[in-house]
Amino acid sequence: MKMIYALHGWAYSTERWNPLIDDLKRNNIELEMLKIPGLTAPLDEVWDIDDYVNWLSEILFNEKEPVILLGHSNGGLISLAYTL
Repeated sequence: MKMIYALHGWAYSTERWNPLIDDLKRNNIELEMLKIPGLTAPLDEVWDIDDYVNWLSEILFNEKEPVILLGHSNGGLISLAYTL
């Protein structure tokens, strides 16, 4: 089963994603909602886009197959920068 990694937008909660996550699970699709530092995960410093790309690279480092990224708003920016 493929894993989808989701990066939320500029928000401090991911609750609004729960209906989508539930629908995907019912269809045997796994989605991991990543906690973005400074938003849904603690962060004590200011990051730029390169810091977020490095953070995402560390998370995806051990993936053997191509990954599926789903990014909304700021999460889309991080996903696009990582892909480039």
